[in-house]
Amino acid sequence: MGGPVTARVFLLPDLGEGLTEAEIIAWHVTVGEHVSVDQVVCEVETAKASVEVPCPYAGEVVELHGAVGDVVDVGKPLISIAAAVVAAAGGGAGGAGSSDNRPQGLKAAPEEPADRARLDAAARNGAKIGSGGSAGSGSGSGSGNVLVGYGTAESGGVRRRRVVSGFGGHGGSPRVHGAPVAGSGDGGAVSNGAAGSSDAEGNGSAGAGAASSGATSGAEGHGSAHGTGAAGSGSMGSGAARDGSADSAAARHVSADSAAARNGSAGSAAARNGSAGGGSASSPSAAKAVPALSGAAVQERSGAAPRIAVVSPLVRRLAKEGGLDLASVQGTGPEGLIMRRDVEAALAAPAAAPASLALSSSAGIAELERVPLRGLRKTVAEKLSRSRREIPDATTWVDVDATGLMELRAALNRDASARKISLLAVLARICVAGLARYPELNATVDVEQQEIVRYADVNLGFAAQTDRGLVVPVVHGAHRMSTEELAAEFERLTAAARAGSLPLSDLTGSTFTLNNYGVYGVDGSTPILNHPEAAMLGVGRIVKKPWVVADELAIRQVTQLSFTFDHRVCDGGVAGGFLRYVADLVEEPARLLRSL
Repeated sequence: MGGPVTARVFLLPDLGEGLTEAEIIAWHVTVGEHVSVDQVVCEVETAKASVEVPCPYAGEVVELHGAVGDVVDVGKPLISIAAAVVAAAGGGAGGAGSSDNRPQGLKAAPEEPADRARLDAAARNGAKIGSGGSAGSGSGSGSGNVLVGYGTAESGGVRRRRVVSGFGGHGGSPRVHGAPVAGSGDGGAVSNGAAGSSDAEGNGSAGAGAASSGATSGAEGHGSAHGTGAAGSGSMGSGAARDGSADSAAARHVSADSAAARNGSAGSAAARNGSAGGGSASSPSAAKAVPALSGAAVQERSGAAPRIAVVSPLVRRLAKEGGLDLASVQGTGPEGLIMRRDVEAALAAPAAAPASLALSSSAGIAELERVPLRGLRKTVAEKLSRSRREIPDATTWVDVDATGLMELRAALNRDASARKISLLAVLARICVAGLARYPELNATVDVEQQEIVRYADVNLGFAAQTDRGLVVPVVHGAHRMSTEELAAEFERLTAAARAGSLPLSDLTGSTFTLNNYGVYGVDGSTPILNHPEAAMLGVGRIVKKPWVVADELAIRQVTQLSFTFDHRVCDGGVAGGFLRYVADLVEEPARLLRSL
């Protein structure tokens, strides 16, 4: 390759309809594979449907920011694409202005702080990220797909490394720096020493002692300066030490005389370079060796609770969704940092014995498992909860002799060469006729404007059970369709729903719902309205029952109709009138001819 690799991070785009997250269900590319502009790289499942996601960048895949089954928020990194570019003079990754002190070519995991900060910067500014910060890329061809937040124009952004105290570096052991020490000269305040830094360019060994007790040895010597500061100081990590600052006298190799001349005394030079003087740094004998304390030792001495070494929000969310206590996880990352692989390994570990099952905090009942509420299940839960919270619904029902309806359907299907008419299509035709007579039920309530909105079109939703869960496909413009057209549309939508390929347009915009729960073998129900609709008709199973016909007992095919409505849009008289009209049409479907 002709130069350093710059990566372009493709963020999960806005998939529409207010969706905020999606679950990765399949990757179509692997790391190292070359992709072209607008190539489908993965398939995600939203709360509405499965969606194929094209990438607007071309190049080599360098990282997949999630595994199959992971939930990715809109606007978060999905995939990184790289191409070779020629580094600009003075602007390469190894230049003095580099904000990252890692060696060339060393790439941190996306969960480490430095990379996470760059990803956050890319998300905010739309800038490409990489070790060199170059703006050029060979994959600048435009995307033909309309993705929210993406275009052919590019903009640069200032990237700033986020420093996390205690476990933010890329190597070395935890570091401790000391508190300021009072000096006798005008340089009495002690600067941050380069003590204990594995990143600094000092020539010292990794000893645990303090700087030499002589004032001049702190400036002239190339020995260790690891134990700086007053005894008992336990704050974590010096910013100068962590970033390899050359401010210390040991790194600059200045002489004791020049240091003393600059600061007024040799004692202040010793103090500036890390001598651990008790109250005055003017005397060489005042310096005392103080052992460096590890982060754990500092916490133990101070009595503070152990700090959980994790900085990635993704790692925390994985642990939360899996019911995992991060304090029980041993990190394998730098300085004990808990990585994603550690959480996944802990979650995949064999379940504990039944005796050690977690107890419910409310009743002390043993828990078998906790299932994350996400994807379609999460969306259904949120929508039904909102409906129950906002809509004062009521339900009325009636038993109906559906013998005439079944005879009509049989007559319509006598022609073997014609499309079969489903029972749902005939019931939909009846619902449309009922809404034409009672238009106040084809409505919704605008809470903000305090208005009832009545719709001109009838967009008929119907409940369909799939492997993913319950979905409600929508027949748009049902009032303009014939019974045969309704049957064809129900067939198409049902097949697409079971295949998980329904577009969002076929899952939104319903004004009334028809729910045939008779397929489950039940008679009645008090359903929750499909927010923000104002009404729903439910149909139970059709079974043979004794029924009085012309004062005589007969065996008829009977079903129960239930009607749930929003009491804000109408009173019981309208609801009862609609249900009675629909029941009459079920019993005598020939009356439909009057409205055709």
